[in-house]
Amino acid sequence: MVENPNLIEEYKVLRDEIEHNSQITATVFLANVSATAILFGYGFSIKSGSIFLSPLAILIPSLFFITSKLESTTRIASYIRVFIEPELGLKWQKRWLQLREKNLIHHKRKYTLSLAGLYGTLSISCLILALIYWSPPIWTYFAAIFPLGILILVGIRSLVNAFSSDFRQKYNDSWKKLKEITEEGSSYEN
Repeated sequence: MVENPNLIEEYKVLRDEIEHNSQITATVFLANVSATAILFGYGFSIKSGSIFLSPLAILIPSLFFITSKLESTTRIASYIRVFIEPELGLKWQKRWLQLREKNLIHHKRKYTLSLAGLYGTLSISCLILALIYWSPPIWTYFAAIFPLGILILVGIRSLVNAFSSDFRQKYNDSWKKLKEITEEGSSYEN
């Protein structure tokens, strides 16, 4: 184990960023649920189908935002596992990955699938309620929801993929390759 204060500080900063990603993801999700509930209440009171589509203006971008935060967390965890833990003698990220790879965790994707399921449920609820309360010609409804439906599906798929084992493995492989290249480069410089 190497006593490197810079490496320890880097580890702390990266762990703080993972914690920040987790907190902001939870905050954004709660804000989405609250805003959707308020807009649903308003839509029921005025009986307007277009109001039920308005939560999608919040849900779709935040779905992609949350996905980017989860991807960032995966990228940071992979970096810690490849570069920092071996130098400091730490093994948390490595052992966590081993638990997941060996299927020793009962609900390893529960969080991601729950988020995807809740976003899917909220989005589908918006689309169904908009259809029920839609007053303009019905073809305008389908013209409005088709692109929204595509965005929802792409967003949910991205969210689920952000925690797939293939996704994590790609980051691990990339960081390991970079580590090999930098170690080869430093041996040439010496």
